[in-house]
Amino acid sequence: MTSLRVFDLAALDRGEGIAELHEVCANVGFFYINNHGVDPALINATVAEMHAFFALPLADRMAIDLKKSTCHHGYEPMQAQRLEAGAPPDLKEGFYIGNEMDDSHPYMKAGYFNMGLNQWPAALPSFRPAMNAYFNTLIGTAARLTAINRNAKERLTQAETLWTMLRPGKPAPRAEFDEAWRYKQMLGGAMRQA
Repeated sequence: MTSLRVFDLAALDRGEGIAELHEVCANVGFFYINNHGVDPALINATVAEMHAFFALPLADRMAIDLKKSTCHHGYEPMQAQRLEAGAPPDLKEGFYIGNEMDDSHPYMKAGYFNMGLNQWPAALPSFRPAMNAYFNTLIGTAARLTAINRNAKERLTQAETLWTMLRPGKPAPRAEFDEAWRYKQMLGGAMRQA
């Protein structure tokens, strides 16, 4: 397995490593960044809120199932996603958050994909402000990266200039992963055990 490239966002802002960033975006699609400027306290608060969300009773999480959303925002239960025909379902649960726009926004009127209201857990009032703070901070980071990769002279500043979605998730407990791995082996598939 090849390791993912790590880029220093501060160096990219100075024009260093832009060609390498473009190469990785075009041919790999994934990378890490450091010196991104996201406050560690914000990251820790977001992680704490995600732990609190996934600790809620299943009924509270299912109340905001993403299937109830017109824009695919909300909770995705364990084994709800299957990306390959014949494969076992993904052993993770997740929560989708996107650009939040009401019905009066031009993108909503035009029917743009994944644009709409987010769903929020009623049992966890601290979740929405924490997730929105993190999401909006990452929008700024994504805008910086997009502008750098385009070699733009001006930074993108409006959140709606980027199609964005935040997908924090929680993997299945190890026992469930082991069972799915054995099933895939029985089918003759190759699945690496972490």
